[in-house]
Formats: sequence, structure tokens, C-alpha cells
Amino acid sequence: MEINWLVHPLYLLLAFLLLCVELGEAARDKSLYCSACRAVIDEMNYAISKVDPKKTIQVGSFRVDPSGNQDLYQVPLARSETHITETIETICSKMSDYAQTVDKATGKQRFVRMNSRDGGGIELSNINLSGDIQKGLKFACESFVEDYEEDLITLLRDDEAEIETKICVQEAEYCEEEDLLIPLVNIVDPNSNKEDTDNIKPNEETEYNNEESTDKNLNDATEQGDTLNEDAKEEL
Repeated sequence: MEINWLVHPLYLLLAFLLLCVELGEAARDKSLYCSACRAVIDEMNYAISKVDPKKTIQVGSFRVDPSGNQDLYQVPLARSETHITETIETICSKMSDYAQTVDKATGKQRFVRMNSRDGGGIELSNINLSGDIQKGLKFACESFVEDYEEDLITLLRDDEAEIETKICVQEAEYCEEEDLLIPLVNIVDPNSNKEDTDNIKPNEETEYNNEESTDKNLNDATEQGDTLNEDAKEEL
């Protein structure tokens, strides 16, 4: 029997599902998902860097071969698949450390980390911090991890270079190459305050008013002291 594919229920269902997937991808805020992708990779690399390089973990097969041996060996804990997998499970909780801002150079919305890892100053001006924004970033993080967890584990385990480019740009297509040039944290320029101070022009009227105010306060204090002295003499 010939099937009319134009009206077949399964065909219509498949077309509907494909349309939903395409609409879902189109509805994704690329700046949000790009920031989530980059933040995950940055936080993962930082977590790996904090592990003692001397620590190792036993991996391999516990199966005993005909000779009675097991294929076990030691690898550094930091980039072991076990450690990376465990770290990924909680990495999205780190998204609460980020706030939304607008990049001054490109005008694009992006997310920046709000805490310093080395004690240096961080610029926190022009940021938008709310529960809804952080929930959105965490959701984007969870979606990214769910879709690309295996790729992420493999690249981190093998200490691949340019992971951001390989996943965020090429695989997920959340970012453009130029997006990767924007830092995830705004470092305060140590000379910025000095420059701002140097650029401030003195206000003569303000200085004059301040001098008048100072003179008035001194006169009031003198008069008050004279009054107290007279009262003391009368009591004697």
C-alpha cells in the first residue's frame, strides 16, 4: 500500500520535532551561552590548576589477566577523568560568581566574574546583578554541560590547547573568534584613579566657600569659649 508521506502522522511528528529543535537553537541567547561556555572552561582549568601536581590516582582495569596481573597504573589526579568528571558535576554552581555587563569596546552583553583569584582589584562598574540573570546563566551552563560533557572531559584530560575555540566556537557555535578576546574579568587599572585625580580641575568657588566655612567655625568656637570663661568667673 502506498503511503502518502505528506500526511502520514509519523512524518508530521518528525517534522514538528525538527522544527522545535531548530526554534530552540535559534531562541538561545548566543551571548549568554557563549559566556556560559567560556566560564565553564575557565572554572574547570582553574579547579585543575589548584590540585597538587604530586597527587596521583590509580586507573586502569582491575581484571586479572591469565598471568595473574592487573592493568593498573598511576596518573596525575588533576587531569584524571575521575577528577574532571567530579568537578564538572558542581561547576555550574560557580555561575553565581558572575554578573552581566556590556563590553565597552563591542557593545555586546557579556558576563564577568565578580571575585578576584589573586587578590587584585576588579572593576565592578556597570554590572547588572539579579537572581533571574544568574538563573539564566546557570541554566545555560547546565545545558552546555549536558550537551558537551564528553567532549569537554576528553579535551581537559588530554590538556588540549585552545579548548574555547574547539568547543565554544567550532562545536557548539555559541561564540565568534573575536568573543574569545574579551576577558572574563575586568581588572582595575592601577593608574586609573591617579589619572582621574589629575584630571579634576579645582573649583575656586568651592575652595572659597570652604575657607569661609572654616573661618566661621573658628569664630564660633572662640565666641563659645569666651562665654564659658565668663560663666566660670561669675560662679567664682
